[in-house]
Amino acid sequence: IKLMTAQKPIHKSGGTSIYQEPIKKDPYDPNSFDHKYLIIADPSEGTGHDDHGVVVFDVTDYPIKIVAKFQDNTLSHLLLPTVLEKLGKTYNNAHVLIETNNNGRQVVDSLWRDLEYENVVMFGNTFDNVGVKTTKSVKSTGCSLFKDMIENQKLLINDLDLISQVSTFIRNKNSWMADAGCKDDLVMCCVLLAWFSTTDEYKYLTNSTLQQSLQNQNMKMVREELLSFGFIDNGLGEIFSIAADDDEPRGDDFFFK
Repeated sequence: IKLMTAQKPIHKSGGTSIYQEPIKKDPYDPNSFDHKYLIIADPSEGTGHDDHGVVVFDVTDYPIKIVAKFQDNTLSHLLLPTVLEKLGKTYNNAHVLIETNNNGRQVVDSLWRDLEYENVVMFGNTFDNVGVKTTKSVKSTGCSLFKDMIENQKLLINDLDLISQVSTFIRNKNSWMADAGCKDDLVMCCVLLAWFSTTDEYKYLTNSTLQQSLQNQNMKMVREELLSFGFIDNGLGEIFSIAADDDEPRGDDFFFK
């Protein structure tokens, strides 16, 4: 946490903070390309208590970067799909993964059916599997992988509110949650990102997975840090002989070089 550095937004309006404008293909540069973005949303009731947490990630390559966020606790969940649509279209028609616990299902239904936003993440080929429900298994896996991503610098945290929430995200029995009086809506977006980064759907979106990236990093570390075995040639060669009646070395009958 001490190594996390907060960045000042380049633009801030209402609950939206922009840290980096979307990167699009430069028509005059054949080597440029559109960056890939992923939006993860953790909806709330919008009644003044918990926040709607929305984080926009640049998942083009590792390390993953946070380029924008939306945080508000008074906006009706019925209006949240409009925010997600605007962010999605701004960031190169980003894919949107929505947590479907509580009223999250209404949010994803509205974004998909009413606003006809196509890049909503679903698992399988049916709308019944759209979004993700945060079960104990999903949360446990996501929290563990989120820790790995931070320690291995696969995810860079640059938002002050998120850094604050990470510092108050504590273990409670067999789970993790915000400390009393604190919030974890933005942290949960990162937890869902970590969980999602291991799925086939994420691999289809980015052509990579977290396990693959960590494996490549570890293999590189092994190659760089472990000494390779070798032999030193002193130019003298090796004198070695086999006796006629036993296998003991003797004399200089044979000379190997």
